[in-house]
Amino acid sequence: METYFGIKTTELPEDLFLQAKRHALEQGTTLKALMEKGLRNALTLPEVINDRPYRFPIISAIQEPVAGQFELDALIDRMRDEYLDQYIK
Repeated sequence: METYFGIKTTELPEDLFLQAKRHALEQGTTLKALMEKGLRNALTLPEVINDRPYRFPIISAIQEPVAGQFELDALIDRMRDEYLDQYIK
């Protein structure tokens, strides 16, 4: 039998609470279970930096872009998502 410790009341912004409650219902789980999963993920996932301080230059021998900045951003996002998917299961 697991023993739980901690506070019983947590204040959340109303819009966040409603969004979380709706998501829990859609997933067929409880708000408590959703929050527990979120806390566990937040404590175990590596820090993800969403800022992109460096933009990869577009290099082409014929002066036409090989890939536009939007394609590069999408590729970076997809790579980050695939990396994180291995931790969020």
